[in-house]
Amino acid sequence: MRKLMMILVAPIFIGVLMCSWGTVLMAEKSVPELIQQLKDKDANVRESAAFSLGRLGAKEAIPELTKLLKDENADVRGSAARALGQLGAKEAIPEITKFLKDANASVRRFAAGALGELGATETIPEITKLLKDENARIRLTAIDTLNRLGARETTPEITKLLKDEDAQVRLQAVCALCDLGDRETIPEITKLLKDENARVRSAVVSILERFGAKESIPEITKALNDKDANVREFAARALGQLGAKKDIPEIAKLLKDEDAGVRLDAIRILERFGAKESIPEITKVLDDKVAFVRGDAATALGRLGAKESIPEITKVLNDKDANVRREAVRVLGDLGDKEAIPEITKLLKDADKYVRGWSAIALVELGARDKVPQEVIADIKPILKWISEDAARARAALKELGVEVEEEKKE
Repeated sequence: MRKLMMILVAPIFIGVLMCSWGTVLMAEKSVPELIQQLKDKDANVRESAAFSLGRLGAKEAIPELTKLLKDENADVRGSAARALGQLGAKEAIPEITKFLKDANASVRRFAAGALGELGATETIPEITKLLKDENARIRLTAIDTLNRLGARETTPEITKLLKDEDAQVRLQAVCALCDLGDRETIPEITKLLKDENARVRSAVVSILERFGAKESIPEITKALNDKDANVREFAARALGQLGAKKDIPEIAKLLKDEDAGVRLDAIRILERFGAKESIPEITKVLDDKVAFVRGDAATALGRLGAKESIPEITKVLNDKDANVRREAVRVLGDLGDKEAIPEITKLLKDADKYVRGWSAIALVELGARDKVPQEVIADIKPILKWISEDAARARAALKELGVEVEEEKKE
């Protein structure tokens, strides 16, 4: 989800920085002083004061801000409308609604946003008209406002914007249709898997996953071959969530993908599916050039019970990355491979305490507790704070070694 959020919010990042700077500036002035500035001769001062009062939540400014809705300056009117929306001034809804037809694009946009903030469902018909506005930013705001108002009756009009010339509008429309829960739009949304914009395609895959759109699995499967790595990664993840086990062969091909994130997701999905038929391909990934991919391959093989891969996993005990060595020894202990005892014993002197700790646990599990020196027992104890499965293994090993352990909260 994190990547999708970055895809969606990246275009407004600069705006967030500007708003943060504005917050710093407005904090230097008192509310009474800002209210007085609403009457200043300079339009820039009036606009700035209105903006600041809205951000500060100064409800006592509502009467004066309402007067500014009739200001001769468009930027001032827009700033006043936005502030009134932030302040929850429902009594201003009739006046703000008039601004949806204002000649100035910024005023129309701020008015639509304010009505969304105010929960003005009675204005839905008027806001819907803005979906056809010539200005893309206004169409974006209209979609967001209708979504915020829960205007499910407008999904036919929003659906038309899936063909909008502006990629951000198409993306916003997809997200709104999902939030509004209109499953009838799934076929139209699915068509955007062929959109020219990679951000749109990524969002569509994620939205189809959220919809639980199993009917779109064939098209999502095609997205595994998308030229954009994010789209491929999202597609693999969606197929995993949708339980598309018949696509295991196609997902397995992603183990050779050029993008490490895609390879990682492919491993995890194959593991989730219990895809034992993919064990040979996952085993090859133990030689991956990226450490965290090698580590996850070892983990997956352990959970798949891949005893046939034990020789290859044993080789990974010499990996240059400590996390990979840790996962390998952890898996070997779980798989019950006693032939690995000599190699595991060497890791009791590893530079990494977690590798030493897991080596000790594995040796106990393999019936070789006599090989665990007293000084390494302390390296097992930090693992008691790991997830319950790991903590249970650590606790059992310590008990076998004759160490009393109190129940500890997991981190």
